[in-house]
Amino acid sequence: KIENAVAVIVICATAASALAGAYTTVVFSLVGLYSKTALGKKMDGAYLEFFSATHAVRRTGFTTFILSLGAFCLSLCLNVFIKVRGRPRWVIVPACVCFVGALFRDWSALILLGRRLIFDVGSFPR
Repeated sequence: KIENAVAVIVICATAASALAGAYTTVVFSLVGLYSKTALGKKMDGAYLEFFSATHAVRRTGFTTFILSLGAFCLSLCLNVFIKVRGRPRWVIVPACVCFVGALFRDWSALILLGRRLIFDVGSFPR
């Protein structure tokens, strides 16, 4: 039955979203904590060195952030598919997918704008 297969995908997507979200939260909480501490103590050199040294972890954190969002949205849409039966399913599920598509459109626009205006200009330490 298709609902059983979809339920397995929901479990995997939910787990992926939770794990990726936890990784993202811890990484950016620690980076923010140490960065603000260094700047608050007027340790600009240490901040720049720390920020540069954590580039790979921050990049992975951003990737897991995107993964968490995508997995959550997948889980949401598939949960709606499982919970809604009959004719309403074929109206509500596409509406949910369209809404998620609009979210990703706006999120992508913000990410691309941030990349273009902040990270591609070369003024920010990697």
